[in-house]
Amino acid sequence: ILKDPEGTITGVLFSGEDITEREKAKRSLLETQHHLSTIYNTVGDIIYYLKVEGKNKYKFVYVNEMFCRATGLTMEQLAGKFVDEVIPEPSLTLVLSNYKKAIKEKNIVRWEEVTPYPTGIKTGEVSISPVYNSSGDCTYLVGSVHDITEQKKAEEEIRKLNSELEIRVIERTAELEKANKELEELNDVFVGREMRIIELKEEVARLKNKLKE
Repeated sequence: ILKDPEGTITGVLFSGEDITEREKAKRSLLETQHHLSTIYNTVGDIIYYLKVEGKNKYKFVYVNEMFCRATGLTMEQLAGKFVDEVIPEPSLTLVLSNYKKAIKEKNIVRWEEVTPYPTGIKTGEVSISPVYNSSGDCTYLVGSVHDITEQKKAEEEIRKLNSELEIRVIERTAELEKANKELEELNDVFVGREMRIIELKEEVARLKNKLKE
């Protein structure tokens, strides 16, 4: 508001800022995030995004729908939670160790993990990749998990069946060996009897010949 020396309003001065480009950039960012979320939710693997908030402190900032379906945890149970509030021991110690390794080596780290969740015990092939800012500090970790629970169950079932088959083969072999031994013993008995009969017949014939003399 502009006033003269007597205090009378003589005009109004307006100032403004063109935020068109800022709004365009904001909308573009939101669209990109939406597209990425759509992509992440259509893949078959678990995908999650962690914010690094200090030594061994990692907070969930995003998980895809597969994470919830596989674990039985809800978005509400995961949003804003730290890793140590979600992943139980003994898996937690392994997980934190590999996060630290990925950050230190500045490289992707992979491992196999077995963890109990509401949906049951899950086995997954996990990979974690560190993300760094312009200052060289690790600010985020991007993780993915390929669920191999059913594969492991099938492999265990095959091992179990093979073990049972091996035991049956050993038992059957032992039975056959026992049967063969019994047959050999019977054969020896019969052969011995036949030899004895032949000997007796020869003795009878000898005695008959002697009586004729």
